[in-house]
Amino acid sequence: MLKVDPKYDVMGNKVKAVILWIIPAVCIFCSSITLVTGLGYDGNVGFFAPLFVGFIFIVIGNYLPKMKQSYIVGIKIPWTLSDEDNWNKTHRLAGFLWVISGIVLMAAAFIKVKGFVLIPVLIVMTLGPVCYSYFLYKNKSK
Repeated sequence: MLKVDPKYDVMGNKVKAVILWIIPAVCIFCSSITLVTGLGYDGNVGFFAPLFVGFIFIVIGNYLPKMKQSYIVGIKIPWTLSDEDNWNKTHRLAGFLWVISGIVLMAAAFIKVKGFVLIPVLIVMTLGPVCYSYFLYKNKSK
């Protein structure tokens, strides 16, 4: 899918590598937990899943500000795709929020009420950049 993107050539090699390695990493993690649990050992998914997902969020958050405009990867809403400045500012904020969210999820692995942490974290890391991007768009159009 990456090569279908008309802006594929401007995407950095490190970003391409991260994108291509995330899916296999998730598959290996899920397969390992499934295998360990299937063999009768305590896979402790409730502990390892937030650690792994938090780590993935930190990695993605680190690369979000470095991503160039793309139709495949990133926060693809009309306002970011139409304005490069909006794209850059939105992804800078999103990167910060994703790294913080990853750290919070990793810390949540050590507490008992993980479910109460996950939903607010997901809401902040998704709606925060979208609302900020819309705010930038409206201010620029005035």
